[in-house]
Amino acid sequence: MICGRCQKPIRGDEEHTTYVPDSGTGAAPTVYLHAELCPQPPTQPAPISLRH
Repeated sequence: MICGRCQKPIRGDEEHTTYVPDSGTGAAPTVYLHAELCPQPPTQPAPISLRH
């Protein structure tokens, strides 16, 4: 299982929750989330040439 927040694997001994998003078109994939809030992944700033 892969966490829907941090995109890291959920090991068998880790607590997790499942979430099934409401889908108007039929079956939706089940989303697995770590029970503890995941650390925020690092962000990529804009290249210097695009900064103002």
